[in-house]
Amino acid sequence: MGGDRGEAAFAATLRDLADRRRGPLLLHCTSGKDRTGWTSWLLLTLLGVPDSLARADYLASNTFRAPYDARVREGLKNRPGSCRTRP
Repeated sequence: MGGDRGEAAFAATLRDLADRRRGPLLLHCTSGKDRTGWTSWLLLTLLGVPDSLARADYLASNTFRAPYDARVREGLKNRPGSCRTRP
């Protein structure tokens, strides 16, 4: 999660979500899924959703992000001076 700063941000998010005075809240992410995905998984499991269903919800973003991720990789590959992976 990015060390102490990431952990502090994650903890602050959990505190915000737990504070009844702050609701309703929208939980979203603009560039990935890790913190938002883990937070969603945690909330679902705390609410009693079976782990297999919460995990499936988390992994579903792989399917939805695949076209976007492919475009990003292609754009980086064609960019002068960019890092490239080799087969």
